Amino acid sequence: MSHPLENWRLRFRNFKGFGGDPGDEISFNPINVLVGRNNSGKSAIIDALNVVLTEGKSVKPDFRRQAAALLIEVGTNLTEAHVRSVFRENTGQGGVPGQNHWQYGSHFVGEPITKAYGEAWEATWVNGPDLSAISDQAREGYKRSLAVAAGLPQATLVRIAAERNVRPEVENNPTPVAPNGDGLTNLVRAFLHDSRYSMNEVEIGLRSDLNTIYDGDAFFKRIICRRDPTNTWEIYLEEDGGSAVRLSESGSSLKSIFIILATVRLNPIIDQKYSINNSVFCVEEPENNLHPALLRRLLDFLANSRLNSNSSLIITTHSAAAIDWATRREDTNTYHVRRKNGDSTVSFAKEYTALRYLIEDLDIRASEILQANGVIWVEGPSDRIYIRKWLNLLSEGTLIEGVHYSIMFYGGKLLSHLSSLPESDLSDAISLLRLNRNMALVMDSDRRMLKNGSFRSILNETKRRIIAEAEQVCGFVWTTAGKEIENYISKRLVKVVSNGSVTEVDQFSSVPDALKNWSKDKIMLAHAVTVPMQLEDLDVLDLNQKVIRLVEIVQRWNAA
Repeated sequence: MSHPLENWRLRFRNFKGFGGDPGDEISFNPINVLVGRNNSGKSAIIDALNVVLTEGKSVKPDFRRQAAALLIEVGTNLTEAHVRSVFRENTGQGGVPGQNHWQYGSHFVGEPITKAYGEAWEATWVNGPDLSAISDQAREGYKRSLAVAAGLPQATLVRIAAERNVRPEVENNPTPVAPNGDGLTNLVRAFLHDSRYSMNEVEIGLRSDLNTIYDGDAFFKRIICRRDPTNTWEIYLEEDGGSAVRLSESGSSLKSIFIILATVRLNPIIDQKYSINNSVFCVEEPENNLHPALLRRLLDFLANSRLNSNSSLIITTHSAAAIDWATRREDTNTYHVRRKNGDSTVSFAKEYTALRYLIEDLDIRASEILQANGVIWVEGPSDRIYIRKWLNLLSEGTLIEGVHYSIMFYGGKLLSHLSSLPESDLSDAISLLRLNRNMALVMDSDRRMLKNGSFRSILNETKRRIIAEAEQVCGFVWTTAGKEIENYISKRLVKVVSNGSVTEVDQFSSVPDALKNWSKDKIMLAHAVTVPMQLEDLDVLDLNQKVIRLVEIVQRWNAA
């Protein structure tokens, strides 16, 4: 679904804490997360965006830095309607080449254009399509016309401030909840006690939203609003099996979530300009006093609310959990806002290096973010290729390496130096749990026929020890049913990679040796096998059963 900031870009100079070099241009996804320390400039970005959405009407004197000209650059891509309003089919000559103006201008549809606004709020050309073919006398006029025709994003900015609270309030005509929470109690009172409004919006709708976010932590049976002897009203929440408690005396997390939910659900009923539909919905520091699981559920709720409406969502944060949530979503842009030499700057944070700088700036440790939620340990690089392909097939592409899991190599002989026991239970062995508490281990059984004709079926001492230790700490160990991981290659794929010369390999024989041309390059064999691999090729020995189990485990690692 589209959103109001789609195809719009923003850069501002000499605006509040931002100087003449503000950093990267901000382009907007449906969800946009601004990350930075306190007072780094996150709120200034929202202020600048509001100036754009109000066409300069919300500019305040203190927005401009002293002795510097405030300049807000707004970029977009020209649509056919933009271009047609300037270059018309029924107009010719006037310094424009071609039989008519549209014949010339039609080539500019989809081209980027950037214009700038100062405090007087007049659009001036920064860059755009190449108009050099237009005569010198007419060119500047067409630049101005295109800059004006490109317009501005059309939306209302709805904001929830970082500092917010719920207080008892006297009875008044209901107004939308303010960014800091003022007006909430009186608004809820109106819905519960004023016949002009539906009490179901609070008793059913708002309560259901609240229980969705608190799922597993609490269940709220009733929302009540009562007037005390001093003629002020209070909101009470009654938990299942408990008595009603004043919201104003509850924890900050509950008050914060209640304000956000009321803003989404109740504000639009009072005043449509506060509707989340066709709005830019901004929540500053939603993590305040929320534990990570509760924060993730709140962010999921906001993302789903945005998805069900024509709106853009902007979140400011310095929470590791929020950053982790944002970096795992394809519909989200993350920007790093920081102070540099006394000025605020913003940079797009997508690639690993940029995200690493971001978390270092926030003093978030590597153990807190940007690490996959579990590690699958394998013997070598060819094993990784198979495991990744199998997980992709059985999860229908939903499990992504580096996001939902990592694969690390221990190497066959190195296994003797590893242990799956907690570090406190070790002597000098390396603890797998120390690297990541969620672990799975895939190992070759090495079962094979010996030279004397006997069959080796017993795992060596090291592998037996690791299996016992992993079971002790609830880890998952997968020992191959065949000699090694290549014995899971299906008969169909054996024929494919051997060009039909080999039709079947015994489960306790070496597949690379049987294929001859692949005996010295297991990695190339793995690539050759996994490219044409399909779900039907997992019906080999216990492969399908083991991969299903591994998918379940990785999904559990990543559960909110």
